[in-house]
Amino acid sequence: MQCEIKFHNNPKGYYNAGETIVGCAIITLPEKLSIQGIAFKVNGYGESKWPPKKQKKPKIDKKTGEIIDNSFHGREDYLSTVNFLLGSEKALSIEMPPGKSFYDFQCTIPKNCPSSFEGQHGHIRYEACLEIISPGNAIIHTEGFTVSNITENNIKAPHLMVPINMESSRSFCCKSGDVNLYMDLPKTGFVSGEEIPITVKVENNAGVYFKSLIFHFNQVIQYTSYQPKIQIKTSAFSLADKNLILSGAASRTMQGSLVIPEVPPTSEAFSKVIRISYEISVIIETTRKKIIRSSVPVIIGYEPVEITAPAPRDTVDVQSIGSISSSMSEYFM
Repeated sequence: MQCEIKFHNNPKGYYNAGETIVGCAIITLPEKLSIQGIAFKVNGYGESKWPPKKQKKPKIDKKTGEIIDNSFHGREDYLSTVNFLLGSEKALSIEMPPGKSFYDFQCTIPKNCPSSFEGQHGHIRYEACLEIISPGNAIIHTEGFTVSNITENNIKAPHLMVPINMESSRSFCCKSGDVNLYMDLPKTGFVSGEEIPITVKVENNAGVYFKSLIFHFNQVIQYTSYQPKIQIKTSAFSLADKNLILSGAASRTMQGSLVIPEVPPTSEAFSKVIRISYEISVIIETTRKKIIRSSVPVIIGYEPVEITAPAPRDTVDVQSIGSISSSMSEYFM
């Protein structure tokens, strides 16, 4: 037996939240098969899981003899549909003939579904599942697809177009003054592939000697568990960085930039178990290996689709939105 799930309106299986999946399930049989029904299921869920910091001696379930899993775990369902393409779970058996059989399906993705994500301690996944139910048995074929939610973060929103600045300071032992670090960004809303210009001003009232300045574009992921209790685990990753060599103790103003890699959008509203945010971080290291750090939160989203006035040949120009993929390397603070 061979099972296939084909997405007609998007062969690669990339969808925006709110769109409708249209496709066909294909079942190829070498000989006739007795079945009760064919179910088509679409599931979307978020899941987080990580072990406790201190691994205690494993507990054994006295009834089953199995090891009790004491990992922190959280799960949230965003989409769950079941449609029978043929028969039902309780239907009388029918004979499927040999050869290929085709069954059309469709399913609308809710607008509040978060974007797909794969992380170190959890994931957000979407799956289309074909289940062939036969007496005393079930044959299951699953095909994953990707969802992007482009409604949560419109980077053209007025509040994301306003310049932002952040200030931090640090005092040093036996020094009468502080080192003040100021960081400025022209706005807080960006898209993947865009360059972020960064202006840094350093006021050195302590007379310490500088060694380097490092720009970081960090992804911050917050995982939440609900079993065995509510627990939050945060992971930070540097996805892009730039290192500038410094020398001397003079106050100065510097400019740099970072290009945003292809990443999932900021997602803090649609999922309770996995929340994704981003920040620009600037670190100045002194010759005595002391650091001064300042961070500014930024929003990674999508540019709205803009339709221009009709051209002479009744054509329109639409700004396209690219697909997303995530690539990261862990950033150790």
